[in-house]
Amino acid sequence: GRRPTVYVYDLPPVVLRRRAFASDRDPIFNTHHAFLEALLADAPSLARSPAEAALFLVPAFATNMEALREYYSHAQRHVATHHPWWTASGGANHLWWSTADGGGCELNQLRETRHSVAVAHYIKANRSGGYRRTNERCGVASKDVAAPPKLPFATEERLLRAGRRPLAARALRFFFA
Repeated sequence: GRRPTVYVYDLPPVVLRRRAFASDRDPIFNTHHAFLEALLADAPSLARSPAEAALFLVPAFATNMEALREYYSHAQRHVATHHPWWTASGGANHLWWSTADGGGCELNQLRETRHSVAVAHYIKANRSGGYRRTNERCGVASKDVAAPPKLPFATEERLLRAGRRPLAARALRFFFA
């Protein structure tokens, strides 16, 4: 069968404008740019019109920033007011990207976006504490997507040299995102 297509909303700058934050320059928080570039380059994945789309991408990309919930609410109000496809599904077939710490939690805790698909680095689907020290779930395993960060390639010779050493000769390191 045919694969589902995605319609990317073309939202005006006044809806998407926000202050720049330090995390905007950090590659770990810019995975959404790599995703959008790959999506836009893959013509068979794109819906030519909203009527053909199975999914809708709201390009309100956010990193660690103040007023994250307000930013998402503002974008959602614009989409719901100006595009009938939000109302047709209650937002359930809409994708929101967030690379913010806890961004998946914020999207699922907002009344306006909790039925949408959160694509985020942090999707907490258990009840083990964690984000904001709550014992609540803030990711929904049946709808949300955990996206690993796109990290820059290690090109510094000292890092490459260290990685070639035998395992026993390496210092112990942990990485998690």
